[in-house]
This record gives sequence, C-alpha cells and structure tokens, in this order.
Amino acid sequence: MVQSVGLDSRAWLDEWGMPFTDEKGAVVNWSVEMSSPGVLTRAGWNRRMFVAGDAVSIVVNPSRAGTPVGVCLNPCTVTANGKALSAREP
Repeated sequence: MVQSVGLDSRAWLDEWGMPFTDEKGAVVNWSVEMSSPGVLTRAGWNRRMFVAGDAVSIVVNPSRAGTPVGVCLNPCTVTANGKALSAREP
C-alpha cells in the first residue's frame, strides 16, 4: 500500500509549476498528476490563481519508484494560503 505524502511549497512566477522542499530543505521539483485541465477549469482553477509567494500544500500518492512524481487522487487535497481548493467538477 502506498502512503500519502504532504508537499508544501511557495508558488513561484505565475505558472502551474512549483518547487517543493524535502525534509532536508533542498528544493525538489515534483510532477503531480491531477484531473484534466477542463475539469480543473470547471472547478474554478485557472493559470493565474497562484501568485508568487503563495503558500501551497498538496497531498499525493507518491511513485513507488521513489522519483518525485505523484498522483492527487480523490479526494485530492490542495490548499492555497489556507483555503481548500476543489479538484473535482462542481
């Protein structure tokens, strides 16, 4: 059974990508699979919803290979600046 991993980040630039820090404080670029862009858009997401410096947390099921890749499954838990974000269609 794969355990969930919580990732914390600060948004950088104005893009979907965000670096995460590991337990040693080193920056690690994770790739997280979520719902399709269409589903996320209908749930209220857009590419400008995060601004540089926003605190973002996400819970993912990590790759069994140990690489920084994960899947955010239902329920997909994402918070930005303390606000819960839905990754499901309304």
